[in-house]
Amino acid sequence: MTKTWLTRFKGWLLPLSTACIITAIAVRIFTAVSIPPVNTIPVSYPVSAKATPDTQDDEVAPAAYAWLADPPLEFTRPNRSGPEVVALQERLQELGFLRGKADGIYGLATLTAVKRFQVKHMLVPDGKVDEATSRQLADPQDTFSPGKRPPSPPSHVVVSIPERTLTVHLTDGSEYVFPCTVGDPRTPTPTGEYRVTNKGYWEGQFGGYWLGLNVRYGWYGIHGTNQPWSVGEAQSEGCVRLLNEYASIVFDWLPIGTPVRIHGLPSGRLLMDGSRGSDVRLVQQKLITAGYLNGGADGVFGPATVQAVIRMQKKHGLYPNGRFTPEMYPLLDIETDPEQGTPSAAAIRNS
Repeated sequence: MTKTWLTRFKGWLLPLSTACIITAIAVRIFTAVSIPPVNTIPVSYPVSAKATPDTQDDEVAPAAYAWLADPPLEFTRPNRSGPEVVALQERLQELGFLRGKADGIYGLATLTAVKRFQVKHMLVPDGKVDEATSRQLADPQDTFSPGKRPPSPPSHVVVSIPERTLTVHLTDGSEYVFPCTVGDPRTPTPTGEYRVTNKGYWEGQFGGYWLGLNVRYGWYGIHGTNQPWSVGEAQSEGCVRLLNEYASIVFDWLPIGTPVRIHGLPSGRLLMDGSRGSDVRLVQQKLITAGYLNGGADGVFGPATVQAVIRMQKKHGLYPNGRFTPEMYPLLDIETDPEQGTPSAAAIRNS
């Protein structure tokens, strides 16, 4: 019995060994081709890199940007952190836009530095470190540098709420576009035709420079800011804010009497008794045209306007509380922009 079993085992031994060897070779080949090694060493890309002969149009390959992340670095709450932020901060320090320690946290100081860099290099000041901003960080090119004196006298100023920009038009046809902060949707920047009526050196929230406008609905102006991270946003109480270095230039350029035109759509905010603004005046004009309001449009939401809104609400089957709600703007064919635009880049150009 035992001999018979050994005889059979010897007969199976050669085929079994051959099968094991073939299987081991196949597994080794499959593993080498399909599965990457477990203990990989991470590649450390340089903070900046010049183009290689393989890149086109002298661009740096995106993989060379140590600060480029997916999604791109930007200001969030909680703040972004990590080695990409450290690389970004160190590069901003090298270029002179950031002081202090590279702590690896994308906070307000880093946001301010990124926005200053973007404005200086005529990029959209959104604080987002995308590929366009990364290319400039790696190899800075043209910069936005208006002189302390304009090439020719200013003719007028245009503030665009949709683009969040202030453009100084000169008599020689050239234009200087400065990204700015516009009003929060709840406290929007008034639209209309105005003039610079006073100038002063005011510290604190005004950043040292103030140009007052003859807006009859309240106290509004163009000024610097102690919140530079807000530039390019809709965050003010209605005034137009500039980075302090550019507020000083606009302050020097614009004499008293300079025309200032501010254009944009109303934010669609809630209006009620006591509200003031160009959006109130627009609603009053529409109420007059529709036959709900008698008299003029003065931009002040007073008793007559309250009664006019109540008449409109009753006609449309709404609760007659005298408040003009965001849902009522379309009933008067008024287009609104609840976001109050999006930021645009700085520029020096000819008309």
